[in-house]
Amino acid sequence: MSTGRQSLGDQLKEVRRTRFGNIPRVRPVMQMLLPSGGGSEAARRNARQAVLEWAAEKWQGLVPAAAFSGEDFEHERPGLKLAAVGLPESGVWGFFVEHLDLDSAHARTWVTEAVVAELDQVDLYAVRNQCSSTSTEDVPSTTPRFVRQWLERHDLRDAGRTVRGSAATVSDPEALSQLLRSLLDPSRQLPIVVASQLAHESAAYSIDCDRLAQRTAGLAHVFCLPMEQSFALTEILGKELAVFNGAVRTYWPGLGTPDDTQAHINVLAPRIKAWQTDGEDGPTRFLEFLTAQLHRFSVNTPAKLDQHPGFAQLRRKKADIALATRVAEIESRRRMLDEHKSKSHTEDLELLRLGMEVLEGELAKVRRELASERTRADYAEQVLEIADEDSRASQNELESMRAQNAHLFGALKGKKGGGALAIPSSYEVLPAWLDEHFADRILLLGRAKRALKGAMFEEVELVFKGIKMLGEEYWDLRTAAPDDYEKAKKAFESKLQALGITEGASITASRVGEVEEQYTVEYTIGQSSRQKLDRHLRGGSNTKDDRYCMRVYFFWDDARQKVVIGHLPSHLDTRTS
Repeated sequence: MSTGRQSLGDQLKEVRRTRFGNIPRVRPVMQMLLPSGGGSEAARRNARQAVLEWAAEKWQGLVPAAAFSGEDFEHERPGLKLAAVGLPESGVWGFFVEHLDLDSAHARTWVTEAVVAELDQVDLYAVRNQCSSTSTEDVPSTTPRFVRQWLERHDLRDAGRTVRGSAATVSDPEALSQLLRSLLDPSRQLPIVVASQLAHESAAYSIDCDRLAQRTAGLAHVFCLPMEQSFALTEILGKELAVFNGAVRTYWPGLGTPDDTQAHINVLAPRIKAWQTDGEDGPTRFLEFLTAQLHRFSVNTPAKLDQHPGFAQLRRKKADIALATRVAEIESRRRMLDEHKSKSHTEDLELLRLGMEVLEGELAKVRRELASERTRADYAEQVLEIADEDSRASQNELESMRAQNAHLFGALKGKKGGGALAIPSSYEVLPAWLDEHFADRILLLGRAKRALKGAMFEEVELVFKGIKMLGEEYWDLRTAAPDDYEKAKKAFESKLQALGITEGASITASRVGEVEEQYTVEYTIGQSSRQKLDRHLRGGSNTKDDRYCMRVYFFWDDARQKVVIGHLPSHLDTRTS
Protein backbone atom coordinates (compact mmCIF):
# COMPACT_ATOMS: atom_id res chain seq x y z
CA MET A 1 0.00 0.00 0.00
CA SER A 2 1.40 3.41 -0.86
CA THR A 3 2.40 5.73 2.00
CA GLY A 4 0.70 8.52 0.05
CA ARG A 5 -2.65 7.10 1.14
CA GLN A 6 -1.90 7.30 4.87
CA SER A 7 -4.84 8.36 7.00
CA LEU A 8 -4.68 11.38 9.28
CA GLY A 9 -4.42 9.00 12.25
CA ASP A 10 -1.39 7.26 10.72
CA GLN A 11 0.24 10.61 10.01
CA LEU A 12 -0.29 11.72 13.61
CA LYS A 13 1.26 8.48 14.84
CA GLU A 14 4.33 9.20 12.70
CA VAL A 15 4.59 12.68 14.25
CA ARG A 16 4.37 11.17 17.71
CA ARG A 17 7.06 8.61 16.90
CA THR A 18 9.53 11.11 15.42
CA ARG A 19 8.93 14.09 17.70
CA PHE A 20 7.92 12.53 21.01
CA GLY A 21 9.58 9.13 20.88
CA ASN A 22 12.14 10.15 23.53
CA ILE A 23 9.59 11.48 26.03
CA PRO A 24 9.51 9.14 29.07
CA ARG A 25 6.27 7.35 29.79
CA VAL A 26 5.17 6.82 33.38
CA ARG A 27 3.98 3.31 34.11
CA PRO A 28 2.36 2.37 37.43
CA VAL A 29 4.01 -0.87 38.56
CA MET A 30 2.20 -1.78 41.79
CA GLN A 31 0.00 -0.35 44.52
CA MET A 32 -1.07 -1.64 47.92
CA LEU A 33 -3.69 -0.05 50.15
CA LEU A 34 -4.58 -2.13 53.22
CA PRO A 35 -5.97 -1.48 56.70
CA SER A 36 -4.61 -3.15 59.81
CA GLY A 37 -6.53 -5.27 62.27
CA GLY A 38 -6.00 -2.58 64.92
CA GLY A 39 -4.25 0.73 65.37
CA SER A 40 -1.62 2.25 67.65
CA GLU A 41 1.06 4.94 67.56
CA ALA A 42 3.69 2.29 68.32
CA ALA A 43 2.66 0.31 65.23
CA ARG A 44 2.68 3.40 63.02
CA ARG A 45 6.10 4.41 64.34
CA ASN A 46 7.41 0.92 63.59
CA ALA A 47 6.01 1.10 60.05
CA ARG A 48 7.62 4.51 59.45
CA GLN A 49 10.92 3.15 60.72
CA ALA A 50 10.79 0.22 58.26
CA VAL A 51 10.44 2.65 55.34
CA LEU A 52 13.22 4.94 56.56
CA GLU A 53 15.57 2.02 57.24
CA TRP A 54 14.97 0.81 53.68
CA ALA A 55 15.78 4.28 52.33
CA ALA A 56 18.79 4.75 54.62
CA GLU A 57 20.28 1.47 53.42
CA LYS A 58 19.81 2.36 49.74
CA TRP A 59 20.97 5.99 50.03
CA GLN A 60 23.41 5.97 52.90
CA GLY A 61 23.92 9.21 54.78
CA LEU A 62 20.94 10.98 53.21
CA VAL A 63 18.21 10.13 55.76
CA PRO A 64 18.77 12.33 58.85
CA ALA A 65 18.47 10.82 62.32
CA ALA A 66 15.71 13.31 63.15
CA ALA A 67 13.51 11.68 60.49
CA PHE A 68 13.25 8.57 62.67
CA SER A 69 11.67 10.79 65.34
CA GLY A 70 9.01 11.93 62.91
CA GLU A 71 10.54 15.19 61.68
CA ASP A 72 10.13 16.27 58.06
CA PHE A 73 13.15 16.22 55.76
CA GLU A 74 14.00 16.72 52.13
CA HIS A 75 17.06 15.93 50.05
CA GLU A 76 17.33 16.85 46.39
CA ARG A 77 20.14 16.53 43.90
CA PRO A 78 20.36 15.51 40.21
CA GLY A 79 18.89 12.03 39.83
CA LEU A 80 17.51 11.81 43.37
CA LYS A 81 14.65 13.36 45.31
CA LEU A 82 14.05 12.07 48.84
CA ALA A 83 11.50 13.48 51.31
CA ALA A 84 9.17 12.74 54.22
CA VAL A 85 6.38 14.84 55.68
CA GLY A 86 4.13 14.32 58.69
CA LEU A 87 0.77 15.72 59.76
CA PRO A 88 0.69 14.87 63.49
CA GLU A 89 -2.69 16.54 64.01
CA SER A 90 -4.17 14.20 61.36
CA GLY A 91 -2.15 11.11 62.25
CA VAL A 92 -0.68 10.87 58.73
CA TRP A 93 2.93 10.42 57.57
CA GLY A 94 4.18 10.20 53.99
CA PHE A 95 7.42 9.29 52.21
CA PHE A 96 8.55 10.00 48.64
CA VAL A 97 11.61 9.04 46.61
CA GLU A 98 12.43 9.49 42.93
CA HIS A 99 15.70 8.00 41.72
CA LEU A 100 17.51 6.85 38.61
CA ASP A 101 17.89 3.13 38.04
CA LEU A 102 21.67 2.86 37.79
CA ASP A 103 21.48 -0.87 37.04
CA SER A 104 19.28 -0.40 33.97
CA ALA A 105 20.31 0.25 30.38
CA HIS A 106 16.87 1.71 29.60
CA ALA A 107 17.10 5.15 31.31
CA ARG A 108 14.52 4.25 33.94
CA THR A 109 13.45 6.48 36.82
CA TRP A 110 11.60 4.97 39.77
CA VAL A 111 9.12 6.76 42.04
CA THR A 112 8.07 5.17 45.35
CA GLU A 113 5.47 6.63 47.71
CA ALA A 114 4.49 5.29 51.13
CA VAL A 115 1.81 6.51 53.53
CA VAL A 116 1.03 5.43 57.09
CA ALA A 117 -2.17 6.90 58.54
CA GLU A 118 -4.44 6.64 61.56
CA LEU A 119 -8.07 5.85 60.67
CA ASP A 120 -10.50 5.57 63.57
CA GLN A 121 -9.67 2.26 65.27
CA VAL A 122 -7.33 0.97 62.56
CA ASP A 123 -4.25 2.10 60.68
CA LEU A 124 -3.89 2.45 56.91
CA TYR A 125 -0.77 1.26 55.08
CA ALA A 126 -0.28 2.40 51.49
CA VAL A 127 2.55 2.11 48.96
CA ARG A 128 2.82 2.81 45.26
CA ASN A 129 5.69 2.05 42.85
CA GLN A 130 5.97 3.69 39.42
CA CYS A 131 8.58 3.68 36.68
CA SER A 132 9.31 6.25 33.97
CA SER A 133 11.16 5.11 30.86
CA THR A 134 11.54 5.86 27.15
CA SER A 135 11.93 2.15 26.42
CA THR A 136 9.09 -0.11 25.29
CA GLU A 137 10.68 -3.03 27.13
CA ASP A 138 8.84 -4.61 30.04
CA VAL A 139 9.31 -2.89 33.39
CA PRO A 140 10.36 -5.22 36.24
CA SER A 141 7.47 -6.19 38.53
CA THR A 142 8.95 -5.18 41.86
CA THR A 143 7.63 -4.28 45.30
CA PRO A 144 9.69 -2.36 47.89
CA ARG A 145 11.22 -4.66 50.50
CA PHE A 146 9.63 -2.81 53.42
CA VAL A 147 6.19 -4.08 52.32
CA ARG A 148 7.16 -7.60 53.42
CA GLN A 149 8.28 -6.16 56.77
CA TRP A 150 4.89 -4.48 57.14
CA LEU A 151 3.16 -7.80 56.52
CA GLU A 152 5.39 -9.61 59.01
CA ARG A 153 5.06 -7.03 61.80
CA HIS A 154 1.51 -5.73 61.37
CA ASP A 155 -1.81 -7.46 60.96
CA LEU A 156 -2.79 -6.08 57.54
CA ARG A 157 -6.20 -7.22 56.34
CA ASP A 158 -8.18 -7.78 53.16
CA ALA A 159 -11.88 -8.44 53.74
CA GLY A 160 -11.03 -9.49 57.29
CA ARG A 161 -8.35 -12.01 56.24
CA THR A 162 -4.73 -11.44 57.23
CA VAL A 163 -2.51 -10.70 54.21
CA ARG A 164 0.75 -12.66 54.33
CA GLY A 165 4.01 -12.74 52.41
CA SER A 166 4.02 -16.54 52.34
CA ALA A 167 1.75 -19.23 50.92
CA ALA A 168 -0.88 -20.91 53.10
CA THR A 169 -1.71 -24.62 52.79
CA VAL A 170 -5.38 -25.64 52.79
CA SER A 171 -4.68 -28.62 55.02
CA ASP A 172 -8.14 -29.54 56.35
CA PRO A 173 -11.89 -28.89 55.89
CA GLU A 174 -11.79 -25.90 58.24
CA ALA A 175 -9.04 -24.26 56.18
CA LEU A 176 -11.05 -25.01 53.03
CA SER A 177 -14.11 -23.38 54.57
CA GLN A 178 -12.07 -20.26 55.34
CA LEU A 179 -10.75 -20.21 51.77
CA LEU A 180 -14.29 -20.44 50.38
CA ARG A 181 -15.44 -17.55 52.55
CA SER A 182 -12.58 -15.43 51.22
CA LEU A 183 -13.23 -16.46 47.61
CA LEU A 184 -16.89 -15.45 47.78
CA ASP A 185 -16.52 -12.37 50.00
CA PRO A 186 -17.79 -9.41 47.89
CA SER A 187 -15.58 -6.99 49.85
CA ARG A 188 -12.37 -8.78 48.88
CA GLN A 189 -9.92 -6.50 47.04
CA LEU A 190 -6.98 -8.83 46.34
CA PRO A 191 -6.80 -11.76 43.91
CA ILE A 192 -6.51 -15.26 45.31
CA VAL A 193 -4.10 -17.65 43.58
CA VAL A 194 -4.67 -21.35 44.25
CA ALA A 195 -2.05 -23.90 43.17
CA SER A 196 -3.29 -27.50 43.21
CA GLN A 197 -1.21 -30.55 44.02
CA LEU A 198 -0.03 -32.76 41.17
CA ALA A 199 -1.85 -36.09 41.14
CA HIS A 200 1.13 -38.37 40.57
CA GLU A 201 3.88 -36.52 42.43
CA SER A 202 3.68 -36.62 46.21
CA ALA A 203 3.47 -33.17 47.83
CA ALA A 204 4.54 -31.52 44.55
CA TYR A 205 3.09 -28.42 42.91
CA SER A 206 3.61 -26.95 39.45
CA ILE A 207 5.07 -23.71 40.85
CA ASP A 208 6.99 -22.55 43.92
CA CYS A 209 4.06 -21.18 45.93
CA ASP A 210 6.17 -19.48 48.60
CA ARG A 211 8.27 -17.77 45.95
CA LEU A 212 5.12 -16.45 44.26
CA ALA A 213 3.78 -15.21 47.62
CA GLN A 214 7.06 -13.40 48.33
CA ARG A 215 7.11 -11.76 44.88
CA THR A 216 3.49 -10.60 45.21
CA ALA A 217 3.45 -9.72 48.92
CA GLY A 218 0.58 -7.35 49.66
CA LEU A 219 -0.94 -7.84 46.20
CA ALA A 220 -2.49 -11.33 46.42
CA HIS A 221 -3.31 -14.29 48.65
CA VAL A 222 -1.49 -17.49 47.63
CA PHE A 223 -2.72 -20.97 48.62
CA CYS A 224 -1.43 -24.51 48.15
CA LEU A 225 -4.33 -26.93 47.68
CA PRO A 226 -3.68 -30.63 48.49
CA MET A 227 -5.40 -33.22 46.33
CA GLU A 228 -8.04 -34.17 48.91
CA GLN A 229 -9.16 -30.56 49.27
CA SER A 230 -9.15 -30.11 45.47
CA PHE A 231 -11.92 -32.71 45.19
CA ALA A 232 -13.89 -30.97 47.94
CA LEU A 233 -13.51 -27.58 46.26
CA THR A 234 -14.70 -29.06 42.94
CA GLU A 235 -17.85 -30.41 44.58
CA ILE A 236 -18.65 -26.95 45.98
CA LEU A 237 -17.71 -24.65 43.07
CA GLY A 238 -18.22 -27.07 40.17
CA LYS A 239 -15.74 -27.99 37.46
CA GLU A 240 -15.94 -24.59 35.78
CA LEU A 241 -14.27 -22.91 38.76
CA ALA A 242 -12.32 -25.84 40.17
CA VAL A 243 -8.55 -26.29 40.21
CA PHE A 244 -6.85 -29.68 40.41
CA ASN A 245 -3.95 -31.90 39.26
CA GLY A 246 -1.22 -29.27 39.26
CA ALA A 247 -3.27 -26.48 37.71
CA VAL A 248 -3.03 -22.90 39.00
CA ARG A 249 -6.13 -20.70 39.05
CA THR A 250 -6.40 -16.99 39.78
CA TYR A 251 -9.69 -15.94 41.39
CA TRP A 252 -10.19 -12.20 40.88
CA PRO A 253 -12.27 -10.12 43.31
CA GLY A 254 -16.04 -10.25 42.80
CA LEU A 255 -16.28 -14.02 42.32
CA GLY A 256 -19.91 -15.11 42.37
CA THR A 257 -21.38 -11.59 42.44
CA PRO A 258 -23.93 -10.42 39.83
CA ASP A 259 -21.29 -8.08 38.37
CA ASP A 260 -18.65 -10.80 38.03
CA THR A 261 -17.36 -10.70 34.45
CA GLN A 262 -13.76 -11.68 35.17
CA ALA A 263 -12.05 -14.66 33.59
CA HIS A 264 -10.84 -16.60 36.63
CA ILE A 265 -8.14 -18.15 34.48
CA ASN A 266 -7.09 -21.74 35.14
CA VAL A 267 -3.69 -22.75 33.73
CA LEU A 268 -3.15 -26.49 33.48
CA ALA A 269 0.06 -28.22 34.58
CA PRO A 270 1.18 -29.20 31.01
CA ARG A 271 0.88 -25.59 29.87
CA ILE A 272 2.88 -24.38 32.87
CA LYS A 273 5.58 -26.92 32.09
CA ALA A 274 5.66 -25.78 28.44
CA TRP A 275 5.83 -22.06 29.34
CA GLN A 276 9.61 -22.04 28.79
CA THR A 277 11.33 -19.22 26.88
CA ASP A 278 14.79 -17.65 26.79
CA GLY A 279 16.36 -20.80 28.19
CA GLU A 280 14.35 -20.71 31.46
CA ASP A 281 12.15 -23.61 32.51
CA GLY A 282 8.38 -23.36 32.19
CA PRO A 283 7.42 -23.06 35.89
CA THR A 284 9.93 -20.25 36.43
CA ARG A 285 8.71 -18.30 33.40
CA PHE A 286 5.08 -18.85 34.35
CA LEU A 287 5.77 -17.60 37.87
CA GLU A 288 7.31 -14.44 36.39
CA PHE A 289 4.29 -14.01 34.12
CA LEU A 290 1.82 -14.44 36.98
CA THR A 291 3.83 -12.05 39.16
CA ALA A 292 3.59 -9.40 36.42
CA GLN A 293 -0.16 -9.97 36.02
CA LEU A 294 -0.81 -9.53 39.75
CA HIS A 295 1.29 -6.36 39.86
CA ARG A 296 -0.59 -5.01 36.86
CA PHE A 297 -3.98 -5.83 38.40
CA SER A 298 -3.17 -3.64 41.43
CA VAL A 299 -2.93 -0.54 39.18
CA ASN A 300 -5.09 -1.47 36.20
CA THR A 301 -7.67 1.34 36.48
CA PRO A 302 -7.54 5.08 37.21
CA ALA A 303 -10.05 4.52 40.02
CA LYS A 304 -7.51 2.38 41.88
CA LEU A 305 -4.80 4.99 41.44
CA ASP A 306 -7.15 7.66 42.78
CA GLN A 307 -7.63 5.70 46.02
CA HIS A 308 -4.01 6.13 47.07
CA PRO A 309 -3.41 9.06 49.49
CA GLY A 310 -0.46 10.42 47.53
CA PHE A 311 2.54 12.21 48.96
CA ALA A 312 1.73 15.33 46.93
CA GLN A 313 -1.63 15.68 48.69
CA LEU A 314 0.02 15.42 52.09
CA ARG A 315 2.65 17.98 51.18
CA ARG A 316 0.06 20.42 49.86
CA LYS A 317 -2.05 20.05 52.99
CA LYS A 318 1.01 20.62 55.17
CA ALA A 319 1.83 23.80 53.22
CA ASP A 320 -1.76 25.05 53.47
CA ILE A 321 -1.80 24.47 57.24
CA ALA A 322 1.52 26.28 57.61
CA LEU A 323 0.25 29.22 55.55
CA ALA A 324 -2.99 29.46 57.52
CA THR A 325 -1.04 29.45 60.80
CA ARG A 326 1.44 32.11 59.67
CA VAL A 327 -1.25 34.32 58.16
CA ALA A 328 -3.29 34.11 61.36
CA GLU A 329 -0.26 35.16 63.39
CA ILE A 330 0.47 38.10 61.09
CA GLU A 331 -3.16 39.23 61.02
CA SER A 332 -3.25 39.14 64.82
CA ARG A 333 -0.18 41.34 65.03
CA ARG A 334 -1.66 43.71 62.42
CA ARG A 335 -4.81 44.13 64.50
CA MET A 336 -2.71 44.88 67.54
CA LEU A 337 -0.81 47.56 65.60
CA ASP A 338 -4.07 49.07 64.32
CA GLU A 339 -5.37 49.32 67.88
CA HIS A 340 -2.11 50.87 69.04
CA LYS A 341 -2.16 53.30 66.10
CA SER A 342 -5.46 54.84 67.21
CA LYS A 343 -4.00 55.53 70.64
CA SER A 344 -0.55 56.75 69.58
CA HIS A 345 0.86 60.21 69.28
CA THR A 346 2.00 61.70 66.01
CA GLU A 347 5.65 60.93 66.64
CA ASP A 348 4.82 57.20 66.86
CA LEU A 349 3.03 57.03 63.49
CA GLU A 350 6.24 56.60 61.49
CA LEU A 351 7.28 53.65 63.67
CA LEU A 352 3.83 52.10 63.25
CA ARG A 353 3.99 52.55 59.48
CA LEU A 354 7.35 50.79 59.43
CA GLY A 355 5.89 48.00 61.56
CA MET A 356 3.05 47.54 59.11
CA GLU A 357 5.52 47.33 56.20
CA VAL A 358 7.47 44.64 58.04
CA LEU A 359 4.28 42.63 58.51
CA GLU A 360 3.34 43.02 54.84
CA GLY A 361 6.84 41.86 53.90
CA GLU A 362 6.53 38.80 56.15
CA LEU A 363 3.17 37.95 54.60
CA ALA A 364 4.60 38.23 51.08
CA LYS A 365 7.52 36.00 52.11
CA VAL A 366 5.13 33.38 53.49
CA ARG A 367 3.18 33.40 50.23
CA ARG A 368 6.39 32.96 48.23
CA GLU A 369 7.39 30.04 50.43
CA LEU A 370 3.95 28.53 49.93
CA ALA A 371 4.26 28.89 46.15
CA SER A 372 7.65 27.15 46.25
CA GLU A 373 6.30 24.38 48.46
CA ARG A 374 3.29 23.94 46.19
CA THR A 375 5.60 23.70 43.19
CA ARG A 376 7.40 20.78 44.85
CA ALA A 377 4.08 19.21 45.78
CA ASP A 378 2.77 19.72 42.26
CA TYR A 379 5.75 17.82 40.84
CA ALA A 380 4.84 14.64 42.70
CA GLU A 381 1.18 15.21 41.84
CA GLN A 382 1.98 15.57 38.13
CA VAL A 383 3.80 12.23 38.18
CA LEU A 384 0.55 10.64 39.37
CA GLU A 385 -1.53 12.54 36.83
CA ILE A 386 0.66 11.33 33.97
CA ALA A 387 0.37 7.76 35.23
CA ASP A 388 -3.38 8.27 35.52
CA GLU A 389 -3.55 9.42 31.89
CA ASP A 390 -1.63 6.34 30.77
CA SER A 391 -4.01 4.15 32.73
CA ARG A 392 -7.05 5.87 31.23
CA ALA A 393 -5.62 5.30 27.76
CA SER A 394 -6.23 1.58 28.20
CA GLN A 395 -9.47 1.91 30.16
CA ASN A 396 -11.75 1.31 27.15
CA GLU A 397 -9.94 -1.91 26.34
CA LEU A 398 -10.20 -3.06 29.96
CA GLU A 399 -13.92 -2.32 30.12
CA SER A 400 -14.40 -4.16 26.85
CA MET A 401 -12.56 -7.15 28.27
CA ARG A 402 -14.84 -7.22 31.30
CA ALA A 403 -17.99 -7.10 29.19
CA GLN A 404 -16.80 -9.72 26.75
CA ASN A 405 -15.67 -12.13 29.45
CA ALA A 406 -19.31 -12.50 30.47
CA HIS A 407 -19.41 -15.27 27.86
CA LEU A 408 -16.51 -17.14 29.46
CA PHE A 409 -18.54 -19.78 31.24
CA GLY A 410 -20.20 -20.77 27.98
CA ALA A 411 -16.78 -21.13 26.39
CA LEU A 412 -15.54 -23.36 29.22
CA LYS A 413 -18.41 -25.72 28.55
CA GLY A 414 -17.38 -26.04 24.90
CA LYS A 415 -18.38 -24.44 21.67
CA LYS A 416 -21.89 -23.12 21.49
CA GLY A 417 -24.39 -25.28 19.69
CA GLY A 418 -27.40 -24.25 17.72
CA GLY A 419 -26.62 -25.10 14.10
CA ALA A 420 -24.39 -23.55 11.46
CA LEU A 421 -23.23 -20.00 12.09
CA ALA A 422 -24.59 -17.48 9.57
CA ILE A 423 -21.91 -15.60 7.63
CA PRO A 424 -22.79 -11.91 7.03
CA SER A 425 -21.95 -10.05 3.84
CA SER A 426 -21.30 -6.57 5.25
CA TYR A 427 -18.29 -5.26 7.14
CA GLU A 428 -20.54 -2.99 9.19
CA VAL A 429 -21.89 -5.86 11.28
CA LEU A 430 -18.51 -7.48 12.03
CA PRO A 431 -18.01 -5.94 15.52
CA ALA A 432 -21.51 -6.91 16.67
CA TRP A 433 -21.17 -10.37 15.08
CA LEU A 434 -17.95 -10.98 17.03
CA ASP A 435 -19.50 -9.76 20.29
CA GLU A 436 -22.38 -12.17 19.82
CA HIS A 437 -20.47 -15.28 18.81
CA PHE A 438 -16.80 -14.94 19.78
CA ALA A 439 -16.61 -12.39 22.61
CA ASP A 440 -14.82 -14.95 24.79
CA ARG A 441 -12.20 -15.74 22.11
CA ILE A 442 -11.60 -12.76 19.82
CA LEU A 443 -11.02 -9.08 20.59
CA LEU A 444 -11.36 -6.53 17.77
CA LEU A 445 -9.28 -3.47 18.69
CA GLY A 446 -10.50 0.05 17.95
CA ARG A 447 -7.86 0.45 15.26
CA ALA A 448 -9.28 -2.57 13.41
CA LYS A 449 -12.81 -1.19 13.70
CA ARG A 450 -11.68 2.09 12.16
CA ALA A 451 -9.97 0.21 9.30
CA LEU A 452 -13.28 -1.50 8.48
CA LYS A 453 -14.84 1.85 7.55
CA GLY A 454 -12.65 2.06 4.46
CA ALA A 455 -12.56 -1.67 3.67
CA MET A 456 -12.41 -2.40 -0.08
CA PHE A 457 -11.77 -6.17 -0.24
CA GLU A 458 -14.61 -7.58 -2.30
CA GLU A 459 -14.89 -11.12 -0.84
CA VAL A 460 -16.48 -10.01 2.42
CA GLU A 461 -17.60 -13.50 3.39
CA LEU A 462 -14.03 -14.80 3.14
CA VAL A 463 -12.99 -12.28 5.80
CA PHE A 464 -15.78 -13.49 8.09
CA LYS A 465 -14.88 -17.14 7.48
CA GLY A 466 -11.22 -16.47 8.19
CA ILE A 467 -12.05 -14.74 11.47
CA LYS A 468 -14.46 -17.56 12.37
CA MET A 469 -11.58 -19.98 11.84
CA LEU A 470 -9.44 -17.91 14.23
CA GLY A 471 -12.16 -18.23 16.87
CA GLU A 472 -12.59 -21.98 16.35
CA GLU A 473 -9.78 -24.09 14.84
CA TYR A 474 -6.97 -21.62 15.63
CA TRP A 475 -8.24 -21.00 19.18
CA ASP A 476 -8.50 -24.76 19.74
CA LEU A 477 -4.91 -25.15 18.52
CA ARG A 478 -3.54 -22.47 20.86
CA THR A 479 -5.37 -23.84 23.91
CA ALA A 480 -4.94 -27.56 23.19
CA ALA A 481 -3.50 -29.90 25.81
CA PRO A 482 -0.31 -31.72 24.70
CA ASP A 483 -2.22 -34.94 23.91
CA ASP A 484 -4.68 -33.05 21.67
CA TYR A 485 -2.20 -30.77 19.91
CA GLU A 486 -1.61 -32.83 16.76
CA LYS A 487 -5.34 -33.35 16.25
CA ALA A 488 -6.00 -29.60 16.64
CA LYS A 489 -3.13 -28.79 14.26
CA LYS A 490 -4.51 -31.04 11.55
CA ALA A 491 -7.98 -29.53 11.93
CA PHE A 492 -6.54 -26.02 11.61
CA GLU A 493 -4.45 -26.84 8.54
CA SER A 494 -7.44 -28.56 6.93
CA LYS A 495 -9.60 -25.48 7.45
CA LEU A 496 -6.91 -23.22 5.96
CA GLN A 497 -6.79 -25.40 2.88
CA ALA A 498 -10.57 -25.48 2.57
CA LEU A 499 -10.78 -21.70 2.69
CA GLY A 500 -7.81 -21.20 0.37
CA ILE A 501 -5.96 -18.91 2.77
CA THR A 502 -2.67 -19.09 4.67
CA GLU A 503 -1.55 -18.09 8.17
CA GLY A 504 1.97 -17.01 9.12
CA ALA A 505 4.33 -14.35 10.43
CA SER A 506 3.33 -10.86 9.34
CA ILE A 507 6.81 -9.32 9.07
CA THR A 508 10.37 -10.30 9.91
CA ALA A 509 11.96 -8.99 13.11
CA SER A 510 14.72 -7.29 11.11
CA ARG A 511 12.22 -5.15 9.20
CA VAL A 512 9.62 -4.33 11.84
CA GLY A 513 11.62 -1.35 13.09
CA GLU A 514 11.10 0.44 9.77
CA VAL A 515 7.30 0.33 10.11
CA GLU A 516 6.88 -0.14 13.85
CA GLU A 517 3.92 2.21 14.19
CA GLN A 518 1.88 0.17 11.71
CA TYR A 519 2.77 -3.26 13.10
CA THR A 520 2.36 -2.49 16.82
CA VAL A 521 -0.74 -1.58 18.82
CA GLU A 522 -1.54 -0.12 22.24
CA TYR A 523 -2.39 -3.20 24.29
CA THR A 524 -1.08 -4.15 27.71
CA ILE A 525 0.21 -7.60 28.60
CA GLY A 526 1.98 -7.61 31.95
CA GLN A 527 4.07 -4.43 31.99
CA SER A 528 4.42 -4.19 28.20
CA SER A 529 2.04 -1.55 26.82
CA ARG A 530 2.59 -2.17 23.09
CA GLN A 531 2.26 -5.45 21.22
CA LYS A 532 3.36 -6.48 17.74
CA LEU A 533 0.83 -7.75 15.20
CA ASP A 534 3.12 -10.70 14.55
CA ARG A 535 0.67 -13.01 12.68
CA HIS A 536 -1.65 -12.55 9.75
CA LEU A 537 -4.09 -14.36 7.49
CA ARG A 538 -3.48 -14.04 3.73
CA GLY A 539 -6.20 -14.48 1.14
CA GLY A 540 -7.35 -13.27 -2.23
CA SER A 541 -5.02 -12.78 -5.17
CA ASN A 542 -1.30 -12.08 -5.06
CA THR A 543 -1.61 -8.32 -5.50
CA LYS A 544 -1.47 -5.18 -3.37
CA ASP A 545 -4.78 -3.94 -4.76
CA ASP A 546 -7.03 -3.63 -1.69
CA ARG A 547 -10.04 -4.84 -3.69
CA TYR A 548 -8.51 -8.28 -4.26
CA CYS A 549 -5.92 -8.68 -1.44
CA MET A 550 -6.98 -9.78 2.05
CA ARG A 551 -4.93 -9.53 5.25
CA VAL A 552 -6.05 -9.98 8.87
CA TYR A 553 -3.28 -8.92 11.30
CA PHE A 554 -3.43 -10.29 14.83
CA PHE A 555 -1.53 -11.68 17.81
CA TRP A 556 -2.30 -14.21 20.53
CA ASP A 557 -2.86 -13.04 24.13
CA ASP A 558 -1.96 -16.11 26.13
CA ALA A 559 -3.01 -14.56 29.46
CA ARG A 560 -6.59 -13.97 28.34
CA GLN A 561 -6.51 -16.80 25.79
CA LYS A 562 -7.75 -14.53 23.03
CA VAL A 563 -6.99 -13.70 19.43
CA VAL A 564 -6.47 -9.92 19.26
CA ILE A 565 -7.09 -8.40 15.81
CA GLY A 566 -5.39 -5.07 15.16
CA HIS A 567 -5.94 -4.44 11.43
CA LEU A 568 -8.01 -5.77 8.50
CA PRO A 569 -8.72 -6.42 5.68
CA SER A 570 -6.09 -4.45 3.73
CA HIS A 571 -2.35 -4.97 3.42
CA LEU A 572 -0.08 -3.00 5.79
CA ASP A 573 2.94 -1.15 4.45
CA THR A 574 6.26 -3.04 4.47
CA ARG A 575 8.27 -0.29 2.69
CA THR A 576 8.69 -2.67 -0.24
CA SER A 577 4.93 -2.88 -0.80
